[in-house]
Amino acid sequence: MSKAILAAVAAVVGAESDVPSTLCGRSWVDVEASIKDIGMATQRVEAGLSGLTADRDVLDNNLLGWVVQSGADGKFLRFAADHPKTPNKLVPIEYPAFMKVREIYAGAAFDGGAATLDAAGKVWERAIGRLIGLDFVRPLSKSEDAVRVAARRAKEAAKYANKSDDELKDTYAKLVAVGDVKSSVEATAVAKQIAERAKPEMAKLQADIKLLHETLKKCAADWAKAGTAEAADMLTAGIMAMSKAK
Repeated sequence: MSKAILAAVAAVVGAESDVPSTLCGRSWVDVEASIKDIGMATQRVEAGLSGLTADRDVLDNNLLGWVVQSGADGKFLRFAADHPKTPNKLVPIEYPAFMKVREIYAGAAFDGGAATLDAAGKVWERAIGRLIGLDFVRPLSKSEDAVRVAARRAKEAAKYANKSDDELKDTYAKLVAVGDVKSSVEATAVAKQIAERAKPEMAKLQADIKLLHETLKKCAADWAKAGTAEAADMLTAGIMAMSKAK
């Protein structure tokens, strides 16, 4: 693949500065050929051999082996059965490595005959969609995870915004006295709010707002840079969501 194409694909998927030096214990030089073969072959299957779903299933399972963490025994790792978000789901590789795999795969799909880089990216997205049906979970980038935490924190703060500190403490005591599971969960949330209020509240709020604002600007800039129909849809959806929130 030419350096120009590699650079273009990297621009679409977004660069990550902390991509690990290895994947599944092997260097990127070693794994690149395998991921390229999977991406190129999947593109060919989708382009002209759509009826041969068995071939595509094999390729999807091969891809799964590169985007899921494995234990010392070689078996795929799974989240615990009591995991709050993804019980028993497969544990994905870290986000930077995941995006590096996407870069290689989408580039190979482009070389394999995809009409545009955007079309090559959709080959990847369809493959990942099928892997989700096999218990795969998309990894979150650090910025996405931080935004999610900030948004949850803001939502919890808003829930108790009209209560004074003394009212919160009284609510906590009453919930603890009830003692059932539901009350205990809510008591924990109230206790967190009491602890949060002990911190410099305004500085913390401004930090959360800054993080959300910077992330929103970055997402909008990335969509505008992509210049695709999908990017236009994302920008439109974002504007609509903000207009509804007014």
